[in-house]
Amino acid sequence: MVTAYRRHQARCKYAKYREPRKHKDCTCPVHMDGFVTTPSGEKIVMRGSLETRNWAHGQIKLNAMIEPHLRGEQVLKDITVEDAIKKFLTTKRTDIPARTDIGSESDSVTAFRERHGGKADDEQEQVRKYRDVLSPLKTFCHQNGLVLLKQITVDHLDEFRSTWKGRPVYKDGKIVDHKPKTQEGKQRYQQNLAIFFNHAVDREWISKNPASKLTKIVVPETAINPFTPQEWSDIFGHIELTFPKIHKMVRAFVLILKESALRIGDVVKLRPEDISTSGEIEIDTQKTNEYVWVNLPSEVIAALKSFEPKCRNYFFWTGNGQLETAKKDWSAKMLKLFQAAGVGGGTARRSHNFRKTLAVKVAEQGGLDAAMNLLGHKSIKTTQKAYSKFTEGRKDQVREALRKVRESEKSNKLIDPAHTSPTS
Repeated sequence: MVTAYRRHQARCKYAKYREPRKHKDCTCPVHMDGFVTTPSGEKIVMRGSLETRNWAHGQIKLNAMIEPHLRGEQVLKDITVEDAIKKFLTTKRTDIPARTDIGSESDSVTAFRERHGGKADDEQEQVRKYRDVLSPLKTFCHQNGLVLLKQITVDHLDEFRSTWKGRPVYKDGKIVDHKPKTQEGKQRYQQNLAIFFNHAVDREWISKNPASKLTKIVVPETAINPFTPQEWSDIFGHIELTFPKIHKMVRAFVLILKESALRIGDVVKLRPEDISTSGEIEIDTQKTNEYVWVNLPSEVIAALKSFEPKCRNYFFWTGNGQLETAKKDWSAKMLKLFQAAGVGGGTARRSHNFRKTLAVKVAEQGGLDAAMNLLGHKSIKTTQKAYSKFTEGRKDQVREALRKVRESEKSNKLIDPAHTSPTS
């Protein structure tokens, strides 16, 4: 028999009672002690913490751990949802390269953080993305009495998907609602969920991956709408009007986005040493750690020399705090510029559209391989999905097919009904 009890802490009033295990109306940790007998007569000792202070939750957890033994099932490694998530994130923090986007911290910031018991945020971006979906999963499992990882089924995950929320909506500094989760966001969540359960299968925590049976999330194809010559003129024409004090820096920032196809984060952390004397950029991208090379026009080099950099090490970043904060600041500047210039098209035609506009031109003139190398894509399939329609070779195929169709029509003497005379 296995019983649950509270292991009273020293400050608990029941700690000094003669039989403290009889008392449970406190918030001390819930533990278990005893053994369970399987149908074959084997006695399985079960002793230790149930890792909760909630008595009802502890009972649910204990019953979930006992039942497989009572049914005579072979128990692999009955890991809890909470432990599985904790171990997975610990493994990923070790596997994924450490962050390189954290600048120095001022003495005042360090003092404030230490005074309030905080610690520096050095968690890798990909680990944060795993946590974004796994933390809600842990909450969902707790609310639905799912204690062990093996209890989660595809039906549970279907229900879990319906709870996914988008960005919060604030009012008076408080979250009042959430926007719907985008299809792209749902797809990323599901991919990271599948990675977690695959990891669990590899570790033999569970025998099957329930996420592998989830239906595919369909993401509608986003049309690429490059900036027009008039829009380019409007953007550059409004830089000095919008940012009179830092217009030279902003102009250089926009020129690099336009002529390099780098993501905004890579431009923000661009260093003087990243640009050779001949005007070539060679870096490993922040998002994918892929090598990219691009040569810059002399106009861009001149623009970089026209202003005082933010600091000795970076053109557009002070090097203090986190790069993510600087990225948000520059994104806000670009949004302000687009609004001043009257650039329409919503969020799809913002800073990232600089990258797409140049990629379209490169695909048209140099093909998909050139576009892939420019963008730093790991796979040609990624480039094909977005830019194959812009390649000259694909257009030539259509031209050739149409030529043959029209020649065939001529040889068959097809007549346009609109130009036939009525029968006399």
